[in-house]
Amino acid sequence: MPGNVTRSSPFGLVSGIPQPKSDLTLVVTPASPFAPEARKGQMHIVVEADQDVSRGRDACLLVIRTIRRVFYEDPSFSVTSALRKAILAANRALYQQNFNAPPQKRAVVGLTCAVIKDRDLFIAQVAPAQAYVMAEGRLRALPANAAWGGTAIPFRSRALGASLTIEPDLYRAVLRPGDGVLICTSNLSDALSRDEVTRLLREAEPDDTVRGITELCHHHQITDAHGIVAMTFARLSPAAQASPFSAAGVNERVRVTFSGFAERLARAGAEVVWLLRGPSDREARRRAEVTRMRLAEEEQRLKHPYKEPPYSADPPPTPRPLNLDESLQSNMYHRRSPAARSSPQRPVAPSALLGEVSFRDAPAPERVIDLSD
Repeated sequence: MPGNVTRSSPFGLVSGIPQPKSDLTLVVTPASPFAPEARKGQMHIVVEADQDVSRGRDACLLVIRTIRRVFYEDPSFSVTSALRKAILAANRALYQQNFNAPPQKRAVVGLTCAVIKDRDLFIAQVAPAQAYVMAEGRLRALPANAAWGGTAIPFRSRALGASLTIEPDLYRAVLRPGDGVLICTSNLSDALSRDEVTRLLREAEPDDTVRGITELCHHHQITDAHGIVAMTFARLSPAAQASPFSAAGVNERVRVTFSGFAERLARAGAEVVWLLRGPSDREARRRAEVTRMRLAEEEQRLKHPYKEPPYSADPPPTPRPLNLDESLQSNMYHRRSPAARSSPQRPVAPSALLGEVSFRDAPAPERVIDLSD
């Protein structure tokens, strides 16, 4: 079955002049079916310095290079685990650079990293950052935009390079044909309303969305902005889907089938390489697979966050009071036997509890005890 294809367009605005490429953005696409990018997914990174752009450019480039290298070199099969390790490594490298640099050259960096693998979208953010995701029939702002009427969720961490301890915010979604992602610098969040983002992500091509963002920046007098627009399309064109048995439809299906075969052949070749390795490597892979399964469960838990019950101003209902009218002694008396319950007026001898009196129809005869001996 033909899958989806992702097309991306970066954009940059420096001193009000549009730039075809930006040093603060990175788009990594697989050069071949055998490349690591084909196995781990396409990476999109947008970084921004918390200070002056010229002052933090070196810090931004260091973060981009470190994340790309560590992410694709990590042997884990989990995208979330590899993303987290790459961001932690970038934070450690930037912290060491700031520690050895004079105060006037130190900088902290915020980022948004989006990885698209097949139909799955993985996003990791460290403030300051901004992203908009059109997926599963709804539009979401990451982080939540208070101007849209929602509740702004605070970040758990603030900027790379400020501390050795950092924990990125992670998100996940499923992309279908027609869905799109916009990741940009945080200064665009005030200019992008819900209607504007919906209109921009409904454009036919990412380049059309980039042109709309550029015009919006000129309208709001925003001189510096950077970002990436990524959209998902079906591998088959609408013409090939409408007439699958036409010459163009058959040719396109054959091309898509052979490209999918090449991808499967690349995965099979990777499996053969693992089989030819030693038992220690296979054991390491088995442990990595167990870790991947655990991380997949964690990703599913993150995908469906816990929802707080709705707040109610009414107090909870008062519980029904216990009925204590009957005494404990009367309850014990009624539990003894049916005969006792049928004739509550009849006195009961103390020896009845010892089995000396029968509760049948005729009372038991009195026993005569001989004490003459």
